[in-house]
Amino acid sequence: YWHDHIEYLMKKGKVEEAREAYSKAAKYLGYKTGFFVRVGGLFERHGETEAAVLAFEEGLKAKPHNVDLLLALSRLYEKEGDTEKAREYYEKLLRINPDSPNLYIKIATAELDKGLKDEALETLRRGKEKLPNSKGLRKGIILLLQDMERYDEAETELEEIISLYPDDMLFQASYVDLLRAKKDYKKALEVAGMLVERSPTYETLALISSIYRDMEEYGKAAEYYEQAIEKKTDAGGRHYYLLGTFYRRAGDIEKTKTALEKAVELYEMAVSEDPKFDDLYGLGATYEVMGDAEKARENFEKASEELKKMLDVAEGKVVLYASYADLIQKLERFDEAEKYYLMAIDKDPANATAMNNLAYMWIERGKNLEKGIEYVKRALEIEPNNSAFLDSLGWGLFMQGKFKEALPELKKAVEAGADGPEIHEHLGDAYNKNEMYEEAVAAWEKALEMAPLNADEIKAKIEEARQKLGE
Repeated sequence: YWHDHIEYLMKKGKVEEAREAYSKAAKYLGYKTGFFVRVGGLFERHGETEAAVLAFEEGLKAKPHNVDLLLALSRLYEKEGDTEKAREYYEKLLRINPDSPNLYIKIATAELDKGLKDEALETLRRGKEKLPNSKGLRKGIILLLQDMERYDEAETELEEIISLYPDDMLFQASYVDLLRAKKDYKKALEVAGMLVERSPTYETLALISSIYRDMEEYGKAAEYYEQAIEKKTDAGGRHYYLLGTFYRRAGDIEKTKTALEKAVELYEMAVSEDPKFDDLYGLGATYEVMGDAEKARENFEKASEELKKMLDVAEGKVVLYASYADLIQKLERFDEAEKYYLMAIDKDPANATAMNNLAYMWIERGKNLEKGIEYVKRALEIEPNNSAFLDSLGWGLFMQGKFKEALPELKKAVEAGADGPEIHEHLGDAYNKNEMYEEAVAAWEKALEMAPLNADEIKAKIEEARQKLGE
């Protein structure tokens, strides 16, 4: 009865009355754990986080080891971004249920959110020691070791798990990903080829395609990805968009056009039935690559409206703040983008991508250069080998006129595996300003190989540099 009454008051928007009813009920039902779980969940669904926490914690006073209440609090704090509190309750749950691999993973995730990679690895290894047959824990260890660039340890872990589960293709695929990270492409192709022989699916063929993409053999990447799409009964616009980008990088104009037109057809069909953000954004991106700026902007506008609706419903979601800022920056709504980037950073001070993207927006516009470089340096403290961040730093220095300082940073960006024409163009610009014209031409030609949207502009730079070389 009490639960139904409180729910009725909440639906009527009578929050204070609902809280008063809860307080009365708690006096009578303090021994009933289920009451606190249900009412706490009710408050949470209506966005009354403080009241939800109060209900769950009051329930724990009566039953401090109740799994449902501990789990409810863990998830609530995790959702609210309070990873320290979430970790505290997951640890309590682990003491009650030490045989749950998921709890070790949850604790490690909370530690990672705080940037505590060594601690997260120790948590996962503690779980593995307790539960050696847990695939989830072993997978987590491997992924984290790869992220930490401790490839030899990751390879040892993978070889061990593959010996235990030789028929598990997910671990074989993980092995391929590790070999790609180590740039051992020959062995990666060998292992991926065996996977295709065993099971020629979209996933295995796409895996081979991704290896050729890493090797910058875009014709081969396109060939295998086209085979992969043929195996996928529900291939959508994003699959043909990716295929089009491979053919574009391979220089096959006709096949690029065919793939992108197919992407548009499938995206248009999808948005006519249900105008979801992902499809609207994908349609905009496809038109952008095709050079139709008007239709690209039209669909990006629609995508921004859908994403704003998602933001309004899921207020406080850091990832949505940053995604929204990324999108409206494309629409040149810079002040609004700045606002949402700063909100994302305020909610998550370790959000390196948001820091970098805000900084790059400032740098490109010649605004807040010093502050932008400061933000990029903070982002690089979190991800020191991120090629995009290194490029932002180098480009920021370039925009300040510090051409000699910019050059080594931009070279580092390319050495770190940068995969975008603008990064090679930036490097060419830095070489040019340092009067290293042969190197500038080589970098710009590399950018041209990636089929940039501003190809004519880059060709003009190459021509000018060649004239200075007397060619």
